[in-house]
Amino acid sequence: MGTFIIGDTDFGVGNVTFSTSNDSPISFSLRIKGSDDVYKQIFEDENGEWSWTLYPPEIYFEGIPFAQSDIIDVDVNDDLLDTCDIALYLMEHNDLIGKLIITDKYFKFNGESDIFGKIYQVEIFAERTE
Repeated sequence: MGTFIIGDTDFGVGNVTFSTSNDSPISFSLRIKGSDDVYKQIFEDENGEWSWTLYPPEIYFEGIPFAQSDIIDVDVNDDLLDTCDIALYLMEHNDLIGKLIITDKYFKFNGESDIFGKIYQVEIFAERTE
C-alpha cells in the first residue's frame, strides 16, 4: 500500500505512474496519488482537517532530468521548481520542496509544502511494482 502523509494524516497510496524519456537530457516523470478508499474515510469527518477537499492528494514530478544510476536522488528546491513541473495537487497546485529518492524497489519523498499559507510536512513511500 505505502504511505502518503501530509501533516499528521496518512492518505495511503493509490495509483503510481513512472516513466522515463530518452530525449536529451534523459528525464523522468512520476505521479503518486493518495488512495481513494483511505480518502473516503478521511473525507467522512465533516469537522476534519481535510473536509474541504474533494479528492485525494496527488504529487507529481514531470520532465525531471537525471543521470542513469541505481539510485535517483533529486533535491527538489526553488531552482528545480523554476525549470520543471513539480507540485502537490490538493484542490490547487502547491509548491513542494524536499528530497526525492527512486530505487528499483521504491519511491520516497520527504519534504514540505505550503497549503493555503500553512507549511505541512509531506512524506511519501511507495513500493515499485513494475
